[in-house]
Amino acid sequence: MRKDILDITKKLKEKDAHITIVSNGALLKRKEEILDHVDRMNISLHSTNQEIYETITNTKIPIQKIMQELALMKHKYPKVDFRVNATLVQNLQPEKEIQKMIEYIIENDLTLKYIELTPITAPGHMPIKSIIPLLLQRGFTQAKDEKRQMVFQRNNAKVMLRKCTCELVSELGEQQSYCKENSDINISPDGKISSCLIDTKKV
Repeated sequence: MRKDILDITKKLKEKDAHITIVSNGALLKRKEEILDHVDRMNISLHSTNQEIYETITNTKIPIQKIMQELALMKHKYPKVDFRVNATLVQNLQPEKEIQKMIEYIIENDLTLKYIELTPITAPGHMPIKSIIPLLLQRGFTQAKDEKRQMVFQRNNAKVMLRKCTCELVSELGEQQSYCKENSDINISPDGKISSCLIDTKKV
């Protein structure tokens, strides 16, 4: 959307900045020259199924085209760290669909980050750990375990499972103290700020 995005990335790169761009990938092929100036490209791809993708994103972007172009760019620009971001939504991502996404990641040596829908009280929240058996079936092994993130790897393909803070807090049983020390600041579309998505007291 920014017509000057190439100028911005060039100038930042001259200052030795580490640049990550998050995009839906709709203009990736058309503006591929930007890939000479970025370190990481995160593509939001919530499903390999067009109907499910449209339900989650409320857009008509052709995802098969994006998936093909992403695979092409991955091999054309090997220095760029290409990653796929997907939000896990119950009932919209059945096991068969998750398996298709994992297969796409394996075939193209990509990194996939599945993110839990937050907070855990949100309709459609699905525990991230429910994906682990599918990864193990496809030959992934756990590489490392962090507080909010588990990493699984199979050769050059990688899957990161990111817990929302609410899920972790419910497991730890430490509500106020953990959130005070570790929570991100959340800004809603109407500009209200809170340290907890469940808290109704927003600034």
